[in-house]
Amino acid sequence: MITTKEINYSIYGKCLAVESGKLTMYITLDVGPRVIYASLDGSENLFHNDVKTASYKSDEELSFYYGENKGGWHIYGGHRLWCAPESLPETYYPDNEKLDYEVNGNTVTLICPERSVSKLAPKFEFTFDGEKVTVKHMMKNNSEKTQRFALWALSVMAPGGIAEVVNPPLGEGLLPTRSAAFWPYASPSDSRFSLDSDAFRVYFSGAKLPPFKFGILNTSGVCRFVSREGVIFEKTVTTYTDREYPDFGCSCEVYTCDKFTELETIAPLENVLPGGVAEHVENWEFKR
Repeated sequence: MITTKEINYSIYGKCLAVESGKLTMYITLDVGPRVIYASLDGSENLFHNDVKTASYKSDEELSFYYGENKGGWHIYGGHRLWCAPESLPETYYPDNEKLDYEVNGNTVTLICPERSVSKLAPKFEFTFDGEKVTVKHMMKNNSEKTQRFALWALSVMAPGGIAEVVNPPLGEGLLPTRSAAFWPYASPSDSRFSLDSDAFRVYFSGAKLPPFKFGILNTSGVCRFVSREGVIFEKTVTTYTDREYPDFGCSCEVYTCDKFTELETIAPLENVLPGGVAEHVENWEFKR
């Protein structure tokens, strides 16, 4: 069984602390939601914390779309949920509102406020089994129109370490079995990027280099982050080869800059009817 208690953590205010086996996780309740802290058996926090609350998009940039007094969009750090494809201002909802939660056995459910303008309402279910967590991301369409998007789960990892996207089986025959997408600011010759026989890898540098981002249709379904202490955070998802994904068909993406690395998975694009709910499940495992 898990144990839970409310705590105040760093700059994030009230959080829900969850203990499951050797795993400790903090989930924000005053902002977000974010999984802002994860530690395996006393290791350092695996997630990046933006304690300076650097606003990536200011209140002035977003107030014309979302209304006054919502604040800017902050990365905060940790694990979050977006909708793809990325666009401004739609993607950057200023999620600075308080959340409700329920605990039922080994499952923690987060109930988030409905987002203004889009009328989308996020919901999370975390089901714990020792050092494994099933994370169900949900987005309900409360608007009166059908909306097309893909759920996009982003984990902002602490400085240091290596992001790995496990290669799908090579297969055989005359047709290609793998492809990769690169963002305009990313060079395939970047020294932080390595294309190895078993995995695509991105190494954190910390140097003042341009950001780097790539993505693939990850039919292996497995990506992971290996911290500088050797703790592994692994995410597994189901990849559908017969459905459409955003970003040139990417189901997994990795972004890095001088402050952190993001390990991202994406669900297929879908048309979500009024009252409908989109779902995207990640299976997490923390291990050494």
